Amino acid sequence: MNIRRILSEKKDSVNSGIVWVTLSKGLQGILQVIVLLVLARYISPKEFGIVSVAIVFINLVDVFSHIGVGAAIIQRKEINERHISTGFSSSVAFGLVLYGMMFLLSGPISEWFEIGLLRQVMVVLALMFPLKSLSVVSEALIQRNLKFKNYAIINTSSYVFGSALVGLTLAVAGFGVWALVWSELSSTLFKTVMLQLSSRHRMSLRFDWKSFKELIAFGVGFTISKLTDQLAQQSDNFVVGKLLGAEALGFYGRAFQLVSTPTVLVGQILDKTFFPFLSRHQDAKEKMQRVYLTGLKLFSCLLPLGLIMSCYSNEIVAVLLGEQWLAAAPALSVFLVSIYFRVCLRINESVLNAVGAVYRKAWRQMVYLILIIVFSIIGCQWGIIGVAGGVVLAIVITYILTTGLVLTITQASLAKYAGVHKISIMMFAAVAMSNWALHHQVILRTVANGILFVFMLVYMYRLLSEYRKVIRLFDDAGQMQEQG
Repeated sequence: MNIRRILSEKKDSVNSGIVWVTLSKGLQGILQVIVLLVLARYISPKEFGIVSVAIVFINLVDVFSHIGVGAAIIQRKEINERHISTGFSSSVAFGLVLYGMMFLLSGPISEWFEIGLLRQVMVVLALMFPLKSLSVVSEALIQRNLKFKNYAIINTSSYVFGSALVGLTLAVAGFGVWALVWSELSSTLFKTVMLQLSSRHRMSLRFDWKSFKELIAFGVGFTISKLTDQLAQQSDNFVVGKLLGAEALGFYGRAFQLVSTPTVLVGQILDKTFFPFLSRHQDAKEKMQRVYLTGLKLFSCLLPLGLIMSCYSNEIVAVLLGEQWLAAAPALSVFLVSIYFRVCLRINESVLNAVGAVYRKAWRQMVYLILIIVFSIIGCQWGIIGVAGGVVLAIVITYILTTGLVLTITQASLAKYAGVHKISIMMFAAVAMSNWALHHQVILRTVANGILFVFMLVYMYRLLSEYRKVIRLFDDAGQMQEQG
């Protein structure tokens, strides 16, 4: 696959967009590690802790910051000036309301944690809400129009300006905790300005009630779904910390992080590219079905690949974390088997968001939240590996529930669904049988796994080319239809 050729495709191509967003997220990840290593030399753990507590509440409230208005603008098949002005005015209003709420809550929260400086930190950080509200519509319009290159550059440059330049400069100058605070604010301010310059629209506060109801009909469901997902992401950690203790949570958290980090990256890429692309084709069920099934066929390779990696969880933990973390290996082994379901669950969510089925998705995620809590509590009887097994079971059940809905919406048959998984299931069985038969023959088992691993990577590469062709076909057709 020629990355340079893909990037040279028209700037609103989904294929080039996926590469641009991936490069942006990857570069930001590398920069985050470098910045963290430098900041750790100038800022104390206590100061990091104060900001971390504040960020927890900021992120939780951020779910409600624009009540899904941005996502609604992306998803709607048609929008007009009234939708844009109403989206802008309502976002600004919610941004101000949330700032006022954080201002009032900062005192009680600071007293509960017994951290005096926390109140000032929360009050200043909460300025991100009114700042971000000014660019909600601009950000949505960029994604709606598939301007992924612009979006990737803005995200990366805002991080470089805020965290890398402002944050490091203030940290070296001895500003301590405020270096972290102002790095977050400056990054948000820079991103807001760049988004407005890149996707200008009339910043009118004119409010239309009918347009607001049309946006909020999708936005509320999207927000409920997002909130439920965030709660589900944290509930197992809460159960482990409460019932098994801090040390067990440390091992469990690292195992979960090793698997969730790439999954979150894929989810972010899908959210920024796949969701707006599918929204454009939400009425073309046959097109959506083909794109969806081709995507599942591509990621089905993760079934055997995840199983192979799970066989070497001890080695993965020892190399990446160190031998002192080997107690996390059993949980990691369980989590790796589920990586296919995690990724494809994100694909399902993108499809359901694109067709506006946010409420039907939301109740399934509520079931997911309940299952996570119940299965985690039950799994605690067997330690962190039991909790990991319970979480994986909850993920698989939720995947089945959402897949059934997506198949109904895209009018795809079970036969077609099974067909795209045929080779991967066969390879999964081959991996399982070879590891069982060669369990005591380490060298032969490693050679067999290596051969199967390389085969699946080659197969996945071929499927990626096929997937790009399908995306390009419908992308070009959609643009021709718009021009016509």
